[in-house]
Order: sequence, then structure tokens, then C-alpha cells
Amino acid sequence: MLLKHLKNISFLFSSKLASTFFAFMAQVLSARMLAKEDYGLLSFYLILINILASIIGFGLGKFWLRRFAVEGKDANRWVIPSIWTILFLFIISLPIYFFIPYFSLGASSLIIGITLLPLMLFQSSSTLIIGKYQVDNNFKSLSFFEMMKNTAFLLSALTLFVLGFHIFLISYGLLALILLIFTIISIRSFYKRNLNIKLETSSRPKIKTVLSTAWPFGLQGVLYMLYYQVDIILITILLGAIPTGLYNASFSIISLIFIFPSMLFQVYLLPKSNTWIVKKDIAKVQFIRKKLSFIALLLGLLIAIVIYFLSEIIITLIYGVTFFDSVLILQVLLLSIPFRFASNSIGVLFVSEIMVSKKVYIQGGGALLNVCLNLLLIKQFGVLGAAVSTVLTEILVAILMYTYSAKITKEM
Repeated sequence: MLLKHLKNISFLFSSKLASTFFAFMAQVLSARMLAKEDYGLLSFYLILINILASIIGFGLGKFWLRRFAVEGKDANRWVIPSIWTILFLFIISLPIYFFIPYFSLGASSLIIGITLLPLMLFQSSSTLIIGKYQVDNNFKSLSFFEMMKNTAFLLSALTLFVLGFHIFLISYGLLALILLIFTIISIRSFYKRNLNIKLETSSRPKIKTVLSTAWPFGLQGVLYMLYYQVDIILITILLGAIPTGLYNASFSIISLIFIFPSMLFQVYLLPKSNTWIVKKDIAKVQFIRKKLSFIALLLGLLIAIVIYFLSEIIITLIYGVTFFDSVLILQVLLLSIPFRFASNSIGVLFVSEIMVSKKVYIQGGGALLNVCLNLLLIKQFGVLGAAVSTVLTEILVAILMYTYSAKITKEM
């Protein structure tokens, strides 16, 4: 059993490392090949799509994980309604998708928005196929899927060597469309494979039922994106595209580091913690809360210290001297790493409907604090204000999650 876990973890790390490298290289190529303003524009759109995709996806992948843990194959009744829910949320999100860029960047942004529309729908629906692979404990296919997503970004970025910015956007949109088709086919096969009884149409939940049942999972993802990535949206609105590019250069490095605790805890450990909590395995739950979270905090601190002393070399080596102003931004953002590691490890305990609701309140407080601090500090200190806002928000979220996780044994 231990050998099986080690094999799964090593495969996840190696494949995720390659996948993350592809995404990071795409960011680096974009930063080096594009003008600062175009890179800032690209960063803005990618973050906007991430935020809207979290709204449209509504945390349905994690919702599936919970339902299949509780209901078994009977949870298959949620599959088709989940797809209709995503389509419904996609349609009502379109005005936001087009209005925010138009307000911030002008009418020229509409062409970019239309080009990247398949990317937004793919990002939104990817939560379902991720949930499918987690339900099946199929971590190899999950890693392959994640790699496909980032490979599309990298292949599109490579076109910048011979073609312009707009051809890059078109190629990215087309590749996202191909991945969207793959996602639809995979979910369809998952539904048919788990169909052990013929469901009457009336027995399937309605869109309203999906929304009312899955809202803690959906709101959790939305609030997470708001406290994690809203900085770039506000920087673009308040300061413009060039400061957005400088901030995103540093933020991309931090995001690269955040991938590892997210992969280990939220991808690999999350399905297991669902089972442990359902089976009321208090010993394993307490190990995660009291020991694993502390180990994660120390590991994050060690990584932050090492990168701090190498920050100038890292920025100039990766992005060039034109991004030297990103060094100080990176040094501030490094302070958030230990707290993100700790909160990610504790986060796997927030899986039941009640605990997910508590996590929603925590992330809601974090999102509110982050938006308010950004509005206040960006005007006073520019992009450094956004970095400080991120650090303070991560500290608050880690403290609250550790405090509320003490209630988990009462909910088991």
C-alpha cells in the first residue's frame, strides 16, 4: 500500500513538474517576446478567464467528489445536470466577460475576448473532468490532462517567434476548442460507464437543485480566485497594462511554487481525506491538522528564504533586465508562501457540506480583505500595495482555517 502511494505521488510530482514547466515557459516567452503592454493585456485576460471560470465551473468537480463518496454510483444522477448548470452560468457570465475589458481597455478588447471565448468555456468545464479523474483515483490521466492544458499555452506562445500577438491569441483559442471537445467526450464516457440503472428524467436534479446543493463548493472557488488573483484585475483598472505585466512576472513565480502544495494536498490527499472523514478516522484527521500543517509551514518558510536571496538573479535570468522592477514585488510576495503551504494542507479537512460552508466564510473574509486592501494600497503604493495585500490575506486565511479546522471532529 505504501509503495502504491509513493508511486502515485512520484508520478504526480514528475508529470506536474513538466506540466508546470510548460505553463511557466509560456509565461516567460510571452513576457520576453511581447511588449510590456501586450504582456500586461494577456495577463489581464488570463486572470479574468480564471476568475470567471471559477464562477461558471461552480466547484462541481469537488462537488462530484463528495457526492460519489457519499452516494456511490447513484451520484451519477448529478452528471448531466452539472453540465447544464455550467452552460447556464457560462451564458449569464458573458456580459461580465465583455464589459470589464471594455471598461478597462476600450473597444479593441472585444476582438481578444471573442478569440479567447473557447478558452473560458474549456477552463470552466475542466473542473468536471478533474473531478472525474479524482473520483476514479486516476491520477495518471489527471496529470496528463493538466499537461495538455499547459501544452496548449506553450505551443501558442511558440508562435510568437515567427508571428504576432493576434495569431498567438487565435492559436490559443483554437487549441482550447480542441481540448474542450476532448473534455466533452471524456465526461460523456464517464457518465455512461457509471450508469448502473436507468434514470428517469424526473429523478435528475434540476439546475436550481445543483446550484442550491453545490453552492458551498462553487462559492469557495470563486472567493479563492478573488483573494488570490483579483490583484491583477484591479492593477489593470487602476494603473494600466504595463504595471500589470511587472506584477504578473513576480506572481507567476509565486504561482509556480504554489503548484506543489496544491498538487500534493488538494489533488492527491483530498480524495483520501474524504474517505477518512466519512469513516471517522480521527487519528489521520488530527495528524493532518496538527503535524502536517506545521511541516508544510516550515517547508514554505525554507523555500521563501532561499528564493529571497536569489530573487534578483531569478528575475533577470528569466525575464531580463527590463523586468528588474519586479524583484521587490517578488520579495514581498515570498512572505505569503509559508501561510499558503499551511492553509493548503489544512484545506483537505474542509470537505463535508458543513465544513465547506465554513471554508466559504473564511475565503469570503479573505476576498473582502484583499479587495479592500488592494483598493486602498494600490492607490498609495502602486503594485507593491497589491503584493502587501496578498501577503496579509494569506496570513488571515491560514489562521482562520487552522482555527476552524478544530471543529472537524465534531462534524464527523
